[in-house]
Amino acid sequence: MSYFRTLKEEFKERNQWLIKRLDTLIPHLLRRENVDMWIVTGRENNEGPVLKTMLPQEFFGALGENILVFVRDGDQKVHRFSISKPLSAIDKYYQSVWYKQKGKQWQTYYDFMASRGRKLDVNLDDYEEESEYECLKRLVKTYDPKNIALNYSVDSRFADGISHTAYCAISNALGDEYAERIVSAERLCIGWLETRIEEELDYYEDLVAFTQAIIKKAYSREVITPGVTTNTDVRFFMMQTARDMGASPWFEATVWVRRNGESSLPDDDVVIVEGDILHCDFGVEYMGLNTDIQELAYVAKAHEDEVNPTVLKALKQANLLQDCVVSEIALLKSGNDVLMGALKKAKALGLKPSVYTHPIGFHGHAAGTMFGKFDWQKPLKGVGDYPVYPNTMFALELNVTAAIDSWNGQEIMVGLETDIAVREDGSVHYFGKRQTEPHFVK
Repeated sequence: MSYFRTLKEEFKERNQWLIKRLDTLIPHLLRRENVDMWIVTGRENNEGPVLKTMLPQEFFGALGENILVFVRDGDQKVHRFSISKPLSAIDKYYQSVWYKQKGKQWQTYYDFMASRGRKLDVNLDDYEEESEYECLKRLVKTYDPKNIALNYSVDSRFADGISHTAYCAISNALGDEYAERIVSAERLCIGWLETRIEEELDYYEDLVAFTQAIIKKAYSREVITPGVTTNTDVRFFMMQTARDMGASPWFEATVWVRRNGESSLPDDDVVIVEGDILHCDFGVEYMGLNTDIQELAYVAKAHEDEVNPTVLKALKQANLLQDCVVSEIALLKSGNDVLMGALKKAKALGLKPSVYTHPIGFHGHAAGTMFGKFDWQKPLKGVGDYPVYPNTMFALELNVTAAIDSWNGQEIMVGLETDIAVREDGSVHYFGKRQTEPHFVK
């Protein structure tokens, strides 16, 4: 499987992704949102959701204070600047423009770099010593943008990464004339975080397959011995396996047990027995991307050679609900409209549905629109009003309440979660293998 990377390979590939993302997504987003200048800033260990995703792997995060500036120059060209000293690792990605750092021994630095064969291609005599915010103001005055986007937002935590201190420092440095042009970068932040390039989408196929392979092994007699193994044993097996193989679980995996005659069982330390239905929720993070998968299993009784047909029947109802949601997804359609349309179709089919699909990507619960919440099956203000855009990914998370006929009609929650992508043409792609039959623990 091409999932695995050495650290050197990971750095190289993710940095290639970053360059392509900067080259293609930034011009598109600035043009789409009609923004002239976007300033992204953060401090070491307090970067905000966006800045870390814009820095090369060698940085691991902000170094001191990082200020990135994107300037639209016409409809197609975008300048990328970093308010940092030149001749550093950032220069492969951004043009460093803080030439004479006030309070720093900048000449000593340039002399040292020259001794290593690296020289500036600008005339230092053309520049004065300046602080990083004076450098920022110089850029702003040079390009005179009609608006300046900063990462603050009431509705989206992903677009609210600028600190109060940084906001005040930037607005004070710009002065009244330019501070009046500051606008929210909310839709830029969401667009940057939610949009995937083709290489990321291709790799995500492997990442989902890896996640599902761990679930498949967890749902087997290699791991589960009925009457001995607990649901806690199974969920820690999944998380430990991911860690041992180089990935990280991004949330605490769960395994719930449904049992004939039991209306509810504890979340932990339940001994799994024959005839149980198991439901897991498990996801990993690797290469900067996240997965989120829920699948069902049936633990066979001694005389059974196939899944109890009434369990399969219940799972098929969850598949029908998936079909209802996917059929409602369309480009530029709001998450709220997708939700309400899917619920209407599902109820017309006689299902008892619940839909709580969320974006996924750089974060597990990621930036973008949502189709409902677990505890709110109505339109969502703000996040639900945001539209579906192309090349975005979602964890298609939902459940139906279904009767298990062989359990005297006992109703259980049958939950599924499958990672999907909305492609350029609006079509929906399932990553990995969509579950249509329960795992059979025999």
